[in-house]
Amino acid sequence: MSYDYSSLLVDKKTDERFNRLYRNALKKNGFAVVRRPSGDYYIVTDGENELGFDISTEKFLFARSRDESIAEKLVRRTEGDFDALDRLVSFTNGQEFLRYVIMREEEISPSMIAAPVSAKLRKVMCYSGDDVHARILDSTYLTRWDIPAQVMFSVADRNLSRLLDSVKMDVSVISDDMPVRCIEFTTRNAFTAALMTCSDFYPFMVPKLGKVFLACAPSKDFMVAVSDVSGHMLETVRDALNEEFRFASTPLSTEMFKFTGGGFKVLDE
Repeated sequence: MSYDYSSLLVDKKTDERFNRLYRNALKKNGFAVVRRPSGDYYIVTDGENELGFDISTEKFLFARSRDESIAEKLVRRTEGDFDALDRLVSFTNGQEFLRYVIMREEEISPSMIAAPVSAKLRKVMCYSGDDVHARILDSTYLTRWDIPAQVMFSVADRNLSRLLDSVKMDVSVISDDMPVRCIEFTTRNAFTAALMTCSDFYPFMVPKLGKVFLACAPSKDFMVAVSDVSGHMLETVRDALNEEFRFASTPLSTEMFKFTGGGFKVLDE
């Protein structure tokens, strides 16, 4: 279950203090705040371009620890995002930053570069400067680079596959009539759900779960995979995933995917 506790810890005094720390750190590194549309969202400029930053996570960490270096780390993230944007001047220079995220079909807009995953889900082209946060790549890049969407997704797939080596996982065994291995992906970021659809996911999981297994991403930053199950155990797993979806701050889908050597498909309800 997910819950945002930041409003309980970040009082007005803490908010103002972190705001000063962040603005001062930005100024020291050649950036400036253009405006602040909300308490946790800043529009920042490097003098040429503008990018928006949701700093709620960093502010929450500061409220807990009072560690002023968090503001400096946030500026490093800011630098990384502007550097990635600068590199997008061409496909050759920018391809290392390409990623994709998974979104619900109803969230897709005409300005996005999207491709189907299932009837309910789409993968959406984006870029990232830190492999944690995602920025949607505008569809104008299709003509700007003169590169087909399929090529972009192929590069993004390759880049996402590299992230598998650094993910953190919790492995457990569910006991019913027979033991079932369950793996929760505890590295929670914008790309967690997308890992389920990258080409290296299946060979990465086979040694852990066998040649047939199930996976689901009830939220955009949480994914779980289990051994191939059916009957009562499958319903137990579905119930747990439905509960996660219900309380997720970024809900994605209750669709469960069955993986085999031939690819993946949505498991029939």
